[in-house]
Amino acid sequence: MKNQNSQILKTVLITGGTGFIGSALCADLIRNNYNLTVLTRNKQLKNNSTIFFVNNLDLIDFNFDIVINLAGANIAVNWSKKNQQEIYDSRIEITKKIVEKINNSATPPRLLISGSAIGIYPQQTHENIDENYLTNDSQNITINPQNYSPDSQTSFAQKLCFDWEKTALQAQSKTRIVLLRTGIVLGRKNNDLEGFLKKIYWPFFLGVGAKIGDAKQQMSWIALEDIIGIIKLIIDDEKISGPVNVTSPSPISNQKFSETFAKILNRSCLFSLPSCFIKQVYGQMGEELMLASQSIVPKKALQHNYQFQFVEIEKCLANIFKN
Repeated sequence: MKNQNSQILKTVLITGGTGFIGSALCADLIRNNYNLTVLTRNKQLKNNSTIFFVNNLDLIDFNFDIVINLAGANIAVNWSKKNQQEIYDSRIEITKKIVEKINNSATPPRLLISGSAIGIYPQQTHENIDENYLTNDSQNITINPQNYSPDSQTSFAQKLCFDWEKTALQAQSKTRIVLLRTGIVLGRKNNDLEGFLKKIYWPFFLGVGAKIGDAKQQMSWIALEDIIGIIKLIIDDEKISGPVNVTSPSPISNQKFSETFAKILNRSCLFSLPSCFIKQVYGQMGEELMLASQSIVPKKALQHNYQFQFVEIEKCLANIFKN
């Protein structure tokens, strides 16, 4: 049910608004009569009546109803110390800047939606995990990153997400904060494949697509349309705060995903890439992002009556490749 105040939340700042998720979100918000300011490094983009592009937050009045922070360098690359630092800084520094602006604002936004990822959860588990995983069950108090320190074995992805969320939560005394713990995003940008599907399309199309490792690892995915839908739910429902898992209710094994994707393309999936190959070629990134098993479910979105457009992987992929 929409909150009455949702109708007046019309001015939105978006970081990462030209990216895969951000561009789709901008298009949807514009259709719904929001006025957008998009932070981008691209100085060639032209303003119009509904969208204003900026390159520096210090050069504008920070007076927005909603801030949506999706900025961050691509994480699905072979990691080195240098690009790990770039990946980390691209998320933490802009979040620090936004938090500073909110805390210093006489009229802070009513809502900050800040990016995160399911990488915050353990990487080798087959049981379903929801937003209550980091909870002290005896007191039913959510342990947020301000009160939780990962141990020395924490992965890069987990540390990144903890620090990212911890930074965003430093504005929680001034505004409602929602942390988007996003899974593998499936969809297109301007009719072109993006993200995970873009990386695997050609091997599968050429008939040499392969399962990864033992292919038993669970993959927590979501259709792009449902990310946009959940963000709109968060905007409308002021009762939603804290972490929100942005995943389909139906995690699947790598084997099922690979076989389904091949079938959608009318191809076979006959090959497997051994875990040792993934580790040798892709290193730490391969271990954390390709071999990890995470079965994450969107309990909070379902509790707030979100109706998923795509629950099953077959329907999602068929929709993406319908043309």
